[in-house]
Amino acid sequence: MLTPTNLKVLVVDDDEVNLLITTTMLIQMGITAVKASTGEQALEEVEHGPYDLVLMDLEMPGIDGTKTTREIRKKGYNMTIMAMSAYNSINGHSRAHQAGIRVFIRKPIDSDKLTEVLDLLTEGPYLLDDAPMMSV
Repeated sequence: MLTPTNLKVLVVDDDEVNLLITTTMLIQMGITAVKASTGEQALEEVEHGPYDLVLMDLEMPGIDGTKTTREIRKKGYNMTIMAMSAYNSINGHSRAHQAGIRVFIRKPIDSDKLTEVLDLLTEGPYLLDDAPMMSV
């Protein structure tokens, strides 16, 4: 069974400050965290996995988070992908869910919120493709 401390997480965010803060929080929790600042880098990094979880910014220049998620799924990768966004729109949630994202976490992310989500994810149901969307 996965536990938060044995997860390998890919963090994808075009904002360098958010990328640094999120990866630092994960590392302080004892989690292996790898950074990618574009959708293109994320697609390359997924090839070097395996990853248990991808924290995906939805709004990025170039290939956005939704398109990146679709490409990851198209290549057959089945890890949990969690959307991170400062925006909380129904349309954004719907597009993310259709792309294969099952968890949506609103920015700014704090360590308590991240710990809560990681604990829920490692318990099981949100690791499954048919799980409903969870928003935190």
